[in-house]
Amino acid sequence: MTFPERTIYLLHRQCSADISIDFALLRQHIKGKFYLICSNCFRNNLRQQRKDIYFDAILSVPSMDDFSAITEAIESSVDIQHEPFDILSIEEPTVSLCGKLKRHYGLQDFDHESYVDKLEMKARLRNSGIVIPKHQALCRQTWLNDPIAYLDRLVATIPFPCFIKPIDQAGAVRAARLDNQDALEHWLANWQEDGYQYEIDEFINGTLYHCESILQHGEIIYSQVNEYSTPCFNITLGQALGSITLAETDPDHINISIMSKKIHALLAPIKHGVTHLEVFKKHDGTLVFLEIAYRPPGNLASEMYLQRCGIPLKEIHILIQVDPDMDLEFTSTSFVARYIYPLPPTEGIVSQINPPQLISDYQTFWNYQVDDAVNTNKGLCKNAGRMLLWNDDETILRADFERLRSYYPYTVAPSCEVTSDAQL
Repeated sequence: MTFPERTIYLLHRQCSADISIDFALLRQHIKGKFYLICSNCFRNNLRQQRKDIYFDAILSVPSMDDFSAITEAIESSVDIQHEPFDILSIEEPTVSLCGKLKRHYGLQDFDHESYVDKLEMKARLRNSGIVIPKHQALCRQTWLNDPIAYLDRLVATIPFPCFIKPIDQAGAVRAARLDNQDALEHWLANWQEDGYQYEIDEFINGTLYHCESILQHGEIIYSQVNEYSTPCFNITLGQALGSITLAETDPDHINISIMSKKIHALLAPIKHGVTHLEVFKKHDGTLVFLEIAYRPPGNLASEMYLQRCGIPLKEIHILIQVDPDMDLEFTSTSFVARYIYPLPPTEGIVSQINPPQLISDYQTFWNYQVDDAVNTNKGLCKNAGRMLLWNDDETILRADFERLRSYYPYTVAPSCEVTSDAQL
């Protein structure tokens, strides 16, 4: 692969010490200068793991919300009038910022809001033939001004059960299912100003799918549809969250891939990179658009696609933007699945790690060991561990996938029991 030599700025907002990006692979192929713009805490995490060596410099800013500080960091390290450069992101919290910076510097004439703002993306799809859920933006001030009238309007517009979520977050962060008017009124009454904008949607019953697409020069060159074990929100209720690849000949793969092409044509004209689409299939077979993001999914995304077709998805999202003419070949081999396990419903001490009983090959990524203390379930943002499994036989993999719905990696003893035993 031959990559044009230009300065690359990679944006990163999250402070997690779990850095699941192969910076060495990126550095191997990026021939120009490679800068990371991030918060101070993420810079410190990189240095502790000695991953700062892959960058020409780490440009840390006090806040990734400070647009002027970020532009100052860029302009202090490149001649924006005469040197070629680009700005890229790989995680949900910086997709919007990346689009605004690209537009600010004339690198493209559109932003990324139709891949971030759930209200914006649904507005673009309205009257297109794509089915979208009934929805409405929530306004806290309108609620405070006249609670009774506002509640009545919402109840008349959105059926129960309903679903409330921020318009620009991922992984069911701050989401809630509400089954009746009393629950909705309680949520509104306890709604505190937290910096998020919320929407209320009708609740969709059915099977949830995610579809990853790789775009090159505005065309989808590869798509893979995957079936979730349960909607993402249910991990907050204690259910394991899994997904499994579907064969290209599967009717759901075919129909959702067709739907994906229509959706991409209606949103901002993204040229290169990876998108992550989520679609519900209702019990009557109707496909309902949920949301789409201009980024790969998290939690073993690269490992899953490396096993499926030899492509490290997270890294390809960056590399195909750096070199839009790169040659890519996709050869589907094994069928692949993944599972993410929540923390337990009560805190305690890991007393045993339970080996899964599977026919398929698998790899585990447990976050805790025997005698470690574990806290209670916090959803996707903090999980107990993950598992990747694969098999050339789709039927065997599906059976293992179903078996893992009721599996849990740890036996957890309540903290008080461990203390009591120690005192005997």
